[in-house]
Amino acid sequence: MTKHIISHLDENTPYINEERIATLKARIEKDFDRETASNLIQQLNDLNEFELGQFLIQHEGLNGHWTHEVVTWDVNHPTKDLKNTLEKCLFEKLPATLATRQRFHIFQQALEPLLEKNTVFASIPSGYMSELLLLNREKLKDTQLIGIDLDNNALKGALTLAEEKGIADNLQLIHEDAWNIQLQEEIDVITSNGLNIYEHDNDRVIQLYQKFYNALKTGGTLITSFLTPPPTLSPTSPWKMEKIDLASLQLQKVIFIDILQAKWSSYRSVELTTKQLEAVGFKEIELIYDDAYLFPTVIAKK
Repeated sequence: MTKHIISHLDENTPYINEERIATLKARIEKDFDRETASNLIQQLNDLNEFELGQFLIQHEGLNGHWTHEVVTWDVNHPTKDLKNTLEKCLFEKLPATLATRQRFHIFQQALEPLLEKNTVFASIPSGYMSELLLLNREKLKDTQLIGIDLDNNALKGALTLAEEKGIADNLQLIHEDAWNIQLQEEIDVITSNGLNIYEHDNDRVIQLYQKFYNALKTGGTLITSFLTPPPTLSPTSPWKMEKIDLASLQLQKVIFIDILQAKWSSYRSVELTTKQLEAVGFKEIELIYDDAYLFPTVIAKK
């Protein structure tokens, strides 16, 4: 299988937003009426005023760096000034942002009690390994940490974060496609976020879960997540609309569907995800929902 990063264009892609914007504008003008197109193009121009927006325009998804920035953002203690209203919405208001950040904290809550001496943790894909590396430093010193990612920049970011935490000696980094890992019953806990939401092929998702199952020791734990379908796509959508700001939801649609046609659109039901995990042998499957039921966390045992 050809190795390619499915969540975003890789670091070798030329960063030429002018060309990308021209392409997006041409499509928008073709697909929408004049007034709507004008409004969408204004939003596109607003996106291009700040770094996260520029990255989304060019790369069509989030990488390890921007995922780390979004999930660790603290609205009460911002680390930078936000340039415009659209950037503030991306960091603080969009339903997907809020669900992703809550998912991050749910992962951490699930991981904390599993930090036992000589335990082996793997993050696949690693990203910056924020869920793990930002946990209790003293407990992490007694564990072995493995990060696997196809994006070299993500691995570099994980190493830098581990060095900042003083636990780089515990960290092993592997540059590999998640579907190609050859680990066999070596890992106690696997965390995985951000692959299945970009993969439309259900068989490929099952193959991914099989790789995780094979890598885990008997009794090991998988902590993963998935996107549930919105009500517009499924009459059985679990979304809690009373927990979602509708104006922010509409803006999210405008940015990621109408303008960017973003890659992360592989929605799956609770029933399908459960069946996929059970198909490879996982049991004791537990679901923990974010407030709006957009981005559930799954904890499963081998």
